[in-house]
Amino acid sequence: MPYLCSDEKEKKSLPKGSNSAHELEHLVPWEEVFTDSSGKFTRKSKQGNNYLTVFVCAKTGDKIAIPQVKRKHFPLVYFEFTKRIGRHPKLLYSDLASEITNSSFERYLLVKGVNHMNVLRGEHHSTGVAGKAIQDLSNMMLNMLSDSNVPNIYWDFVVEHAALVNSMIMPSICDKTKAIFEAVWDVIPNIDLVPPVGCFCARLMDNSAREDRKLDPKNQSGVFLGFAHRRNIYGAQILVDKAIIAAIHQIAYDVELFLFRKEITRTTACSSYSLY
Repeated sequence: MPYLCSDEKEKKSLPKGSNSAHELEHLVPWEEVFTDSSGKFTRKSKQGNNYLTVFVCAKTGDKIAIPQVKRKHFPLVYFEFTKRIGRHPKLLYSDLASEITNSSFERYLLVKGVNHMNVLRGEHHSTGVAGKAIQDLSNMMLNMLSDSNVPNIYWDFVVEHAALVNSMIMPSICDKTKAIFEAVWDVIPNIDLVPPVGCFCARLMDNSAREDRKLDPKNQSGVFLGFAHRRNIYGAQILVDKAIIAAIHQIAYDVELFLFRKEITRTTACSSYSLY
């Protein structure tokens, strides 16, 4: 086995498409970004989304997942991405997809001082960090949907929640001794505080939202779909009577009760009873 110096060993331990450990030390979070988009989902989401775009920070490995309706909407997805991080990256790695390399969007990136690096055909592994992120988040999303039995049409909420969970359990690129969440926020994450997708939850309703303040219940109950963005609000997305509401404060979760699982158990029991 050939001898490897320390720099080569560090480079081998890093994901494909990332910088060396010495270069990462001098990077600012979201200064260098990898991005990639998924293929079309076979099931359109409740919000009408068909695709998923993921942005990955080259320093920390933090991931931002943004669902979209059409692939050509990538410029709008990029605007949403810059709004969330509060800046433009200095270096953006992507493939040669037409929605990213069109001349008008390239001019916009040039004006904003973004160096857009295109990966050549056949060398898609150079954006492997983003491709791996889509694969990981998709697998987590499928497992969460399967475990909770939440309808697949809410996948876009669940996949964004999966990005949060992923940051709490996966090591950071720049420091393997820390989780991504800790590298970004300087706080050790507690995964036990994150309620599971599909659990029962209730939030305190404001008096103005109750038609009858004397008889109507003070709480509004539903199914927790995950922490995600909706209408420029980041919070708990709750499925209530086929409608989705966002809440941030005054929410209680029952992590032992899963309403969609209850429906399966009840249906199975009835079908087995009918056999006798």
